[in-house]
Amino acid sequence: MALLATGLFGEAGSVLAELKKTVRERGAYPSYQNRLTEEVGDLLWYFARLVSVLAPSDVRKLDEFAEPSRQHDDHADDEPIRDALELGGAAGALLTTLQHSTDNVIPSQLGTIWRALFRVAARARIDVRQAADKNLDKTQSRWPSERDFTPLFDEWFDETERIHRRLDVEFRQIRRGDKHAVLLRCNGLNIGDRLTDNIDNSDFYRFHDVFHLAHAVYLGWSPVVRVFLNCKRKSDPTG
Repeated sequence: MALLATGLFGEAGSVLAELKKTVRERGAYPSYQNRLTEEVGDLLWYFARLVSVLAPSDVRKLDEFAEPSRQHDDHADDEPIRDALELGGAAGALLTTLQHSTDNVIPSQLGTIWRALFRVAARARIDVRQAADKNLDKTQSRWPSERDFTPLFDEWFDETERIHRRLDVEFRQIRRGDKHAVLLRCNGLNIGDRLTDNIDNSDFYRFHDVFHLAHAVYLGWSPVVRVFLNCKRKSDPTG
């Protein structure tokens, strides 16, 4: 609950930041409309999740609070920051209420946020439905209902030229004089070189093989790991 409320407050701040930039920069901020549409969509996501948890019976009543007529306000360009500040204040008030108890939240607090959001959108010429649709598309692209994983880069090579699908890797830290060194062991065998930080102030460079291994795990691609494991792709001169 606290995470959702914090997310809502953060997105309200992002909406304020985008409005501040466009007021300050005027026509020198061409990406403003797209950025603000995205921020409004993100705020809608957090708001919808909060309503579904705090007041699920009121989800279908949101249209009553929206004041759609404000979408066509003739004075929509006047003082956009004022309504954005109201939105931020309402989100902050909800966050303060939730710090004490979810039972203290009243529907009017949610309605205040909802109405303020629509006023901000009206003044900024943002289509709220379009912002919501774009957010749904973004959410689906990041967390798809059906996950379709891309094959590893070396999937089509012979087994002798593929990085092993199961690796038991140990980063063993040993003492070398007055410095620490890291010895890499894979499936019980030493691989690679013993690495130190090569500088007086430790920067943990000695552990940097973790990045090569991450490439191997997530991509099926790492020339360095292929050398370590003696599975170079000699069948492909370019690989």
